[in-house]
Amino acid sequence: MISQILSLWQFLEDNKKYRIYAYGILTLFSAFSDFVSVGLMVPFIGVFLQPETLLENSFGSMIMDYFDLKTIPEFQLFLCLGFTCVIIIAGVIKILLVWFQS
Repeated sequence: MISQILSLWQFLEDNKKYRIYAYGILTLFSAFSDFVSVGLMVPFIGVFLQPETLLENSFGSMIMDYFDLKTIPEFQLFLCLGFTCVIIIAGVIKILLVWFQS
């Protein structure tokens, strides 16, 4: 079956080949952005429900030190803005994928 698909590949125009490659790359980016946005949801909710655990976590303390965040509300705002940016980027990639499919 793969050999049949490869034999058909030579008959495709360069424009169609480009679209197939671009669609594949956009699909991978879309899957990765969905994975990241869903993966960030648990820490995002956790920081708002139990902010004191942030100081116990070495990774959270490292981020607070690196970005010079002094208080927990500053870190919550930082995390909220970062999470919002990730969700917007994931949405834009989804919109590009839908536009590319049509």
